[in-house]
Amino acid sequence: DAFSAAIAATSGTLGVLIPPSIAFLLFGTMTNTSVADLFLAGAIVGTIGMIGYCIAVYFYLRSSKNKPVNKKRFSASEVWKALKESFLGLLSPIIILGGIYSGQFTPTEAAVVSIVYSIVVCMFIYKELSLKDLLNIFIKSGRVAGVVLFLTGVSQIFSWVVAMNGLVKTLTSLVTSLGLGLFGYVLIVNVILLILGMLMDTPPIIILTAPIFLPIAVNLGMNPIHFGAMMVFNLIYGAITPPFGLNVFVANSFSRHLPVTTIFAACKPFFVVGGIMVVLISYVPLFLR
Repeated sequence: DAFSAAIAATSGTLGVLIPPSIAFLLFGTMTNTSVADLFLAGAIVGTIGMIGYCIAVYFYLRSSKNKPVNKKRFSASEVWKALKESFLGLLSPIIILGGIYSGQFTPTEAAVVSIVYSIVVCMFIYKELSLKDLLNIFIKSGRVAGVVLFLTGVSQIFSWVVAMNGLVKTLTSLVTSLGLGLFGYVLIVNVILLILGMLMDTPPIIILTAPIFLPIAVNLGMNPIHFGAMMVFNLIYGAITPPFGLNVFVANSFSRHLPVTTIFAACKPFFVVGGIMVVLISYVPLFLR
């Protein structure tokens, strides 16, 4: 049970990477980086993360004494039935990415299209959404958006103060004078992001740190899309690490008989693989330049 909860908590982090991603949308807004390119990078990094975590599950279960018992094998007809039932839902990200990369609409317009599409499918086809549910969703979404937009507005002032005082230029000179270079700087940023990701939620960290960290990385020769992918993956990795791994607490709420510490302990294979992937995503593209 604990490992099942750990899988749910870990796989849930990948949803932040796969478009449409609020984290990449925020990063693009705060740094004037192409959201479409960030979405594409997120799809690639998310796929890498999925493969890495699947490998972790495979080897953990190979070496574990507590092996799952496969009581009933699913048939090809059951797989086909499940695909047919979920097809319209799975079509949403395809419509979003297809529309953006074919030039039919912008990322902002894609968000509107996906919302309208999801409402129509959920209310009239799956019939799992009532008008009352829809109203509650609008209210909750408004509250969340209000908080994020307020933080974004304040951070724009903060970014202006940073730019006016030449903080980025000063920090770039400091990094250069210390002889850290791009590789050393990426290491320091990853450590800072890892610590922040353990303690805070992803959006506030992006809003507060991206306008400072990215210009220095760009001045040192790093691609902004690569930096955005690295930053978001690092931060969502913090969602399963103690002491405040948000996804682990969510998994705990659905399995109340399991202590949070037990689920954290079951996440150990994912800690190792996730840490390796942070390093690979950070440094491999630098070597391939």
